[in-house]
Parts: sequence; C-alpha cells; structure tokens
Amino acid sequence: MSGVDRVVGNPQAMFEYQPPAVLNQAAPVNGDWYTILAATALVRVYGVTVNIEDDNEDLEVQITIDGELIGAVAVTATNSTNYFVIIYGDAIARVDRCTISATLYQGYEAFLCEGHNVEVEVRKITANGTGNLTGIVLYGVLAEC
Repeated sequence: MSGVDRVVGNPQAMFEYQPPAVLNQAAPVNGDWYTILAATALVRVYGVTVNIEDDNEDLEVQITIDGELIGAVAVTATNSTNYFVIIYGDAIARVDRCTISATLYQGYEAFLCEGHNVEVEVRKITANGTGNLTGIVLYGVLAEC
C-alpha cells in the first residue's frame, strides 16, 4: 500500500469528534482563569467561542499547547455575544497571540490548533458585574481506525 493510499483511501488514524467541552461559570471572579478544555490525548481544536453575561467586561482567552503558552489579548465584550477565538502571529513583537472577535472569520485552515496536551482557559479582567462566563471548545482526539 502506498503512502497516498494510507492517507486518502485507508487511513490508519483519524481525529474523532468529541462532545464539546463547555464552561458555564456563575459569578466568575475577576482575574481567575477558568478551564474550558484540558485534554491530554492527541487533540485537534476546531473552534473556541466565549461569552460573558455582562456589558463592558474585558475578556481574555489563552491556549497552552504542549507546554507552550499562546498569550492572551484583552477585548471588551458585550452581553450575550459570541466571541470567536483567533490565533495569530504578531510580527512586531515576534510572538504568537490569542484574541477574540465577534466576527467569525472563515480562514483557510481547517482547525485552530492541535497538540498532545491542550488547555483552553478564559477569564475576565474587569469587575463590572457578576454575569455568567461561558465557553465552548469543539475538538477531536486522534484514534486508530
């Protein structure tokens, strides 16, 4: 069997979609990180969305992949709005960053990130209310066929 056959026609392994990891944190504490996903298998993250049930709260999302932290950029969020996580490279500071946007960008990549160990966390860094902090991570784990 050729390499192409193994990958296309007869895969030896594939990412199996898992039930979404979710967070619904009542009265989140300002500055505390809340874990949405802490996976220790071979993980592929397809998407992350967060929300706060308060106006004018600054939110941050950080992702740790195999011990490498992708730092957060704070964004002021609006009540009951889905915020989609974006990972990008900051050429000026020469670092990778993680931010959120109310606009869902359909990029060319099929997934957000992957790794052996992946942790996705969210926090608010202002104290304008006590509304729930919510999040969802869509992901799969590598499994043999």
